[in-house]
Amino acid sequence: VAEPREHGVPRVLEIGTICLIVAEALVLALFLKTMLAGGDPLFETMEPGYAATAAASANCWLSGDLAGMFWVLLVAVGLAFPLASAIIQVFWWPRHTRIAALSAAVCVLAGGCTLRFITLLAGAHVDVLVNAVAMIA
Repeated sequence: VAEPREHGVPRVLEIGTICLIVAEALVLALFLKTMLAGGDPLFETMEPGYAATAAASANCWLSGDLAGMFWVLLVAVGLAFPLASAIIQVFWWPRHTRIAALSAAVCVLAGGCTLRFITLLAGAHVDVLVNAVAMIA
């Protein structure tokens, strides 16, 4: 059942949703850029072994075994669909429906679970002892 937006509260919440989804996409892009670059450019804290592992994990997301889950479930379902839904509700479809809100919420949860799942799957373990011995020698 559609209800007219008599108050500005639902509109403010949808605008907040848009801002949060855009912020999440920017943080995700920065995270991937940092991993592909091989570490934190501000603090230069990554050792060469860790840098290669981070880049390999990021490449696994973008074009490797986990690319389908990343692009479809995380980017399309978890970010793009909820963002498009919120934009449509704010600017073009001024009637708030429960189905649209519920579907966007389910998609955001699916994207969040996918992010955590692929983060664990893409994790590559670096042998700390081998790196320590290499630094000493």
